[in-house]
Amino acid sequence: MADYTCPTEKLKEYIVELIQCKEIVTFTHPVYKKFHNEIIDFVIENDFSDTDEWEKIQSNLLIKPTQYMVIEEANIILENLEKLKIQYLKRNHEQNKYLIFFEKMHPMIRNTSEKKFFDGHYADSVESAFKEIDSRLKKLYLKHKGKDLTGKSLMLHIFNLENKSNQRLLAFNKLDTQSEKNVQEGFMNIFAGAMQAIRNPKSHANLDITQDDAVDKLMLASMLMKKIDEAISFSKIEE
Repeated sequence: MADYTCPTEKLKEYIVELIQCKEIVTFTHPVYKKFHNEIIDFVIENDFSDTDEWEKIQSNLLIKPTQYMVIEEANIILENLEKLKIQYLKRNHEQNKYLIFFEKMHPMIRNTSEKKFFDGHYADSVESAFKEIDSRLKKLYLKHKGKDLTGKSLMLHIFNLENKSNQRLLAFNKLDTQSEKNVQEGFMNIFAGAMQAIRNPKSHANLDITQDDAVDKLMLASMLMKKIDEAISFSKIEE
């Protein structure tokens, strides 16, 4: 498992230092002032301001120059910092897992979908990914064939197996054998099906797709975009 460093560790070090301090710890103590400023920043940056842990920590902080810290207050702060640490690590572990996922994704899909995914807009992230696929192929077909197609119709033309009316633009192989033809037809149908079934989740009244569902669909989008790279390279088509 990856080692996730948490800012609470430094905050806890400050509190321990204050507990061990032989002076009376007041609001103006240099270590306390540093601790106070950094814990405020930590809570705001990580959106912990509405947590029970922060409420308990805040009620035991020094906020006036006339106040001083006692052991009981410091221990309550330590205890709740540990609880915030658990929340922080869990949250960042999940995010890190998905960051690794996006690092392996086709760059065009990552660029169009990553921010929306991490903002929690899962349906939008999927919609953007498949629209990016459609847009890329649409531009290619218009440039080389002069026809403005989109969606399922575009996929059935651009990857056309029989090349009716010289429709096909992209192939994945030489199409000499039945196996090669099966690959071409299979991917043509996958592209067409993806456009028909999942390009626009909103159009299917599926506004609240889950994070895991979005991941599955984005994996498919990335794979299809990589197949486009292969087909463009094999077909020697200029973008």
